[in-house]
Amino acid sequence: MSLIPLQGQEIIVDTPESVSDVANDDAIVQPGQALVGWIMQRVTMWENVRERGYARLWANYWRLWRGKWDALDQNRESERSRVITPALAQAIEAAVSEVEEAVFARDAWFDIDQRKTQNKQALNALLQRDELLQDMELVNVKGACSETFLCAAIFGTGIMQINVEVRRHSKPRRNPQTQKLEASNKEKVVVSCESIRPDCFIPDPAATSIDEMLGCAVKRVKPQHHVLEKIKAGVYLESATAFCFPQHRLLNRDIDKEVDPQSQITVVDADEMEITEWHGKVPVGLLNDALGSKSEVDELLASDDSGDDEELIEAVVTIANGHVLLRAMANPFVMKDRGIIAFQYETVPGRFWGRGVAEKGYNPQIALDASVRAYIDALGFISAPMMGVDSGRIPKGFKNAVYPGKVWLTQGNPQEVLSTVQIGRFEPAMFQQASEMERMVQMGTGAFDTATALNGQSQSGANSLSANSMLMGAFV
Repeated sequence: MSLIPLQGQEIIVDTPESVSDVANDDAIVQPGQALVGWIMQRVTMWENVRERGYARLWANYWRLWRGKWDALDQNRESERSRVITPALAQAIEAAVSEVEEAVFARDAWFDIDQRKTQNKQALNALLQRDELLQDMELVNVKGACSETFLCAAIFGTGIMQINVEVRRHSKPRRNPQTQKLEASNKEKVVVSCESIRPDCFIPDPAATSIDEMLGCAVKRVKPQHHVLEKIKAGVYLESATAFCFPQHRLLNRDIDKEVDPQSQITVVDADEMEITEWHGKVPVGLLNDALGSKSEVDELLASDDSGDDEELIEAVVTIANGHVLLRAMANPFVMKDRGIIAFQYETVPGRFWGRGVAEKGYNPQIALDASVRAYIDALGFISAPMMGVDSGRIPKGFKNAVYPGKVWLTQGNPQEVLSTVQIGRFEPAMFQQASEMERMVQMGTGAFDTATALNGQSQSGANSLSANSMLMGAFV
């Protein structure tokens, strides 16, 4: 047994080290390896298809939104500036804020259809709506939706997972006998939502929707104690305890692995485990073999040769580090729905992955950055003093630095020995061209910059109250 701290509490769980003495590790073979191999073979192939088509593009979109410079952004070898203009990031955040305003503007951001509800049932329906709103606030559904909107605007596709789990609901209470303040723990079934980044989602590349797919997988990195606590709680198989060692990912698929330190952690830094969760169809025979405990009826069905083991059934399978089976169960939902929801920010016909704000404004953003960097590089030649010196007519050891109040010692007329060297000149039109490039980003993304538009109206003399109202109304 081992003591693992979590959020100020201490939970006693079994660890791989504590159960290693029970049996020889070389002799232990966890059941369900055939099912794990069947799933991971498809997950690996589908992940490679996604990486070939979208990894580089998504990495560029992510870096431009974060304002992170990379060597791939360099347009020429002599380019020294590394600035990333915020035009595309502003367009993404403006688009997401408008979607959030449209969805969450009202306190009751969803309602009942009273046209299909009788008067006697309307009150009960309203009470259920209010209770559902309160439950969603407890699990932060709004935050998950906002994160999904942001991912959709950046990558083009928003993906969310719906989880049904049992949580301990704790609240303080006074012990009537000792009058001591204690924690009252009560288990409660909750439905929560979790946003999924597209680079963590692996779809069937032959399908265009979640329902059409043979299956889909979600890859996440979790700390070791998270897995061990779920094993202790009975969510994951107890037989997996001996195999749940922290393991660094052999292949890091994160799109921000070059610019985000959190994507560069190793086993030395943290006890991480890669969790793959499969939602989709699996062969019935492999699923039955993976289940550890079977009833007499299950054994009779398994011995019946008339059954078709190749028949596919909806299931949820969780795998750690690509080879450790944590959970395998048939889809527990009544309608056999998959717990994954995906939508396209803008529809791309015949494709699963959609089109986002970053894709629409990518090319104008690249042109804008190139213009601004060229302008900044040119300012370096104009603002920094450069001198041409006759080296044969200055004293030895003379410091060739320029600063106010310096005395120049020359052998002869200083105007003949020293001469300023000027490369180029200040062109205000270059910065105006950058402003036009910024307008192209707004045109490509459909975003709206209020200050720029109103400034243009002021210059044209059309800055009237009605014109501004119509302009803002058309955008919203």
